[in-house]
Amino acid sequence: MTNAEWSVLRDALLESYDDLMRRLTRRLRSSDLAHDALQDTYLRIERGGQLGPVSHPRSYLLRIAVNFAHARQRADRRLLTAAEIDVALQVVDEKPNPAQEAELKSELAALDRALEKLPKRRRAIFLASWQDGLSPPEIASRFGISKRTVYQDLKLAQEFCSDFLGMAATK
Repeated sequence: MTNAEWSVLRDALLESYDDLMRRLTRRLRSSDLAHDALQDTYLRIERGGQLGPVSHPRSYLLRIAVNFAHARQRADRRLLTAAEIDVALQVVDEKPNPAQEAELKSELAALDRALEKLPKRRRAIFLASWQDGLSPPEIASRFGISKRTVYQDLKLAQEFCSDFLGMAATK
């Protein structure tokens, strides 16, 4: 289409703007969406480019505007609603703050010091349970000892660490 033909479309849009607006508003059920679609249509006409012959300019303009409105609706569906944004903003950040991180590091260092003071086998049993997640029967099998011994060593290790950490906190 030549520049003259684009001007025919522009003139048709300007002449029938009110009618197109009414028809779009009824069809889209939104005057805001109809207004935005006609604005996008006008901008498309101003951009120009290649186009085949148009025998019914008003129908063509209506189709362009409806297509722009549908594209806008699809894009809007991808956006969050106000309620969804409110919910997202109220999500609690469970990550520890710097003070909590420092406290946790301090407690882990104290636990490391407590574990160093445990007898070798008791420490290994405690770590097998705590770090490796082994059950007492698995620990008993690994170390070649009875389950009762495992339970007893775990209890003594936990009591020692608890007492040590309690003492470390008071220092």
